[in-house]
Amino acid sequence: MSRVGIEQIRTFLAVYQLGSISRAADRLGLSQPTVNAQLTALEKGVGRALFVRGPRGLKALPAACHLAEGAGPRLEALEQFIRGSIAFTGAPGMLLTVGGPADLTTTLVLPTLAGCRESGTAIRAVFGTDEQLIDLLTDGCVDLAITMRRPSVPGLRAVALLEEEFILVGKLDSMSAEVADDANLLARNTLPAVACEADLSMVRRYWTAVFGRALDEDLMMVVPDTRSAVEALRRGGSVGILPHYMVAEAVGRGELAVLCSTVKLPSNPIFLVDRGEHMPAHIAGTRDQLLMAAKAWDLESLVSAVSGVRDGRVDILRRDLRHFQ
Repeated sequence: MSRVGIEQIRTFLAVYQLGSISRAADRLGLSQPTVNAQLTALEKGVGRALFVRGPRGLKALPAACHLAEGAGPRLEALEQFIRGSIAFTGAPGMLLTVGGPADLTTTLVLPTLAGCRESGTAIRAVFGTDEQLIDLLTDGCVDLAITMRRPSVPGLRAVALLEEEFILVGKLDSMSAEVADDANLLARNTLPAVACEADLSMVRRYWTAVFGRALDEDLMMVVPDTRSAVEALRRGGSVGILPHYMVAEAVGRGELAVLCSTVKLPSNPIFLVDRGEHMPAHIAGTRDQLLMAAKAWDLESLVSAVSGVRDGRVDILRRDLRHFQ
């Protein structure tokens, strides 16, 4: 089944209730060709005809009745929610919804956007996969989306927001100094490696590229998300490969150490996506604010913000693996 948009459902419900494309067009303020095109696209999306066209108008088929019974109340509830959200801001058009992956959005984006409340903009956040977020952005349910890949949907604009680096970190007091400073010993270390389910391929790739051997997955602790992984590292004797923004606070506080700062770490681009140049001022301003803030979202800047170190490199990042081969 093809993707079905909210506007298609709204148009379908008007046609279903009025039994006429022309009357539905008048109610919705659309042209008849537009209504007909949306109805045709919806029928193609659901894979079956919804109406029989006759001399007296349209006759709803059973599939249309079933769709109207299910979609009608849900669309009404959604519209009531949106109206209530706008009323919450005290001014129409001043609600901003941003979507992104849960860990990055919680750690970096929402603290940055907290300042928007001072300008009268209410912030709402939704979490999801790239596909879910792009669908929400296309349907107008999200104003800005943060994705792990550049979307190819026409009408959407994507710019690079930051590079997500994967950092090898560990708790120094859980291993000897000899192990912590020697890549070969670290690779053979029997401490469990902590990894997030979504990043397992990156961990395997890193271990093979850096240490020249496969990771012993019998010694791996796999957790649902990166926040759980960071907590496991802080509390136990482990090593882990995690996104830099997730470990920066623990590194800045001295709870974790970067174990392999000399190695070129793998990275993934992260994108900020919107619906193009013509957008309300509060959305455009928030977009600019995120792009400006992201300039300080590299590991060293984030660690400095926590530790208070401002002059040169952060001490904890000077740790090199002296015998790295």
